[in-house]
Amino acid sequence: MTIPTSSPATSPSDHHGLAPAWRWARRHLFPTPFHALLSVATLAMVAWFLFVALDWLVFSATFVGDSQADCTGGGACWLPITQRIDLFVYGFY
Repeated sequence: MTIPTSSPATSPSDHHGLAPAWRWARRHLFPTPFHALLSVATLAMVAWFLFVALDWLVFSATFVGDSQADCTGGGACWLPITQRIDLFVYGFY
């Protein structure tokens, strides 16, 4: 009967830092030039969507006002939310 010896295949320092993440990305996201192009294009589309969504939801939004007529910007109109925040927090209780 042979007793296996414990010799680690990788050094313990490989399990810290960015090395495992880079190795995973290299293996799964960039195995071929086509997959690399798809990964970069997808990342660019997600970044663009987040930029547009944050601009509409937060940066161009209207938070202060008395009626819907005060919502003149191109962003979200948060007036009904801010005026009825107690209803959203506590309900009809």
